[in-house]
Amino acid sequence: VHTDGDYDEMYPQGVALPEERFPLSVLLALQKDTYLRVWRGGHKLLERCPPDEADELPPGLQPIDAELVHVPVGHMIIFRQDLPHGGEAYEREHIRLHSYYEPTGYKHLVDAVGPFSDIFRDTLLHGWDRPTTSDDRKRAKEG
Repeated sequence: VHTDGDYDEMYPQGVALPEERFPLSVLLALQKDTYLRVWRGGHKLLERCPPDEADELPPGLQPIDAELVHVPVGHMIIFRQDLPHGGEAYEREHIRLHSYYEPTGYKHLVDAVGPFSDIFRDTLLHGWDRPTTSDDRKRAKEG
């Protein structure tokens, strides 16, 4: 589980960039059975707590359950770069296109995938370490 952007670039002085300037990520499904695990609303946790520095969490943060999203062939999902997400494990090679769309002047650092401290990940992002089942994939396809 990770974010795609650099926290300091997305949250200068601890405040999120305005929506119209926020960097986005795109995942395009090139093969059938493409999935993405997301924590819907997880970016709101980052607004209150830098994810890689959390030795202690601020009061009032509520955990979020993982959600599996099915992306049909030829479709794409567009999401904020601060949305916690993770790719799925596949039994054989699985190709999808993942790209970034960023505002002018935004500095995308190479390998700037946002890490989470153990306490942030383990306490707030439920299901990050749970293997995906065929029932999970079926529910995701049904929407």
